Amino acid sequence: MQNNCRLSGPRTSSSTVAEQVVHTETEDSFPVVNPEVDSEIRSYKVEVKPTTSSGLDSGRFLRFSSWNSLIRALVLLRMCVRRHQGTKSEINDADLHLDMERLVIKDVQRKAYQEELSYLRSSKPLNKSSSISNLDPYIDADGLLRVGGRLKYSHLEFTSRNPVILPAKHHVSTLIARKCHNDSKHQGRHITEGCIRSSGFWIVCGKRLVSSLIHFWLRHMQKTQTKT
Repeated sequence: MQNNCRLSGPRTSSSTVAEQVVHTETEDSFPVVNPEVDSEIRSYKVEVKPTTSSGLDSGRFLRFSSWNSLIRALVLLRMCVRRHQGTKSEINDADLHLDMERLVIKDVQRKAYQEELSYLRSSKPLNKSSSISNLDPYIDADGLLRVGGRLKYSHLEFTSRNPVILPAKHHVSTLIARKCHNDSKHQGRHITEGCIRSSGFWIVCGKRLVSSLIHFWLRHMQKTQTKT
C-alpha cells in the first residue's frame, strides 16, 4: 500500500528535474547587450541649472504683526550673522535700523514695481496704465523709488517732500499704516494719512487702506467693550 504510485505520484529523478529547470531558464534568458552599442536605447541629456533668489523672502513678513517687530528681527539677524562671521561693524544701532528699513522697502518695490524700475533705469517714460505714473517717480541714490514732482522745490523735509512709494496691497504697507495709526493715538483717516506722509511713505491708494484699518479697529473696540 505504501508503494502505490497513486499516493506517492510518478517517480522522477532529481537529475531530470534539474535538466528541465536549466532548459527553461536557457529558453527564457536574454543576452546581455552593452547599452552604449545598442541602437534601441535612447539617451537623454538633462541639464540642471542652479537657481538663486535675490532679495528677501517677503512671504515671511506675514508672520509679523507690527512694523517695529519686523525691523527688530532683521536687525538681530544681521547682528548674529556679523557675530558669527567675526566681523566688527562701526555702524550704530540707529543706522542699522535705517538700513534694514531701506532693505525691506527696496525688496517690496523690486517685486511690486519691477517694470517701472526697469523703465526709469533706462530713462524711458512710464506707461500711462501704471499706477504710479502720475507721481512722477524717480530712483534716489539708495535705489529707492520716490515721489517726484514740483514738491522737490519746496522747503519741506526730504522724507516729506519725496516720500517712498509703496503698494497698497502688501503686508508691509499694512504694517506701516497700522504703526502710524497707533502713533497718532487712533485718530481719523486724515490724521493717520498725515502721519504716514510725515514718516516718509506714500502708499498708493492709501485712503482705502487706512479706512479699512480704522474700520477694523473700531469693530475690535466695540467687541472688547461688549465683552467687558
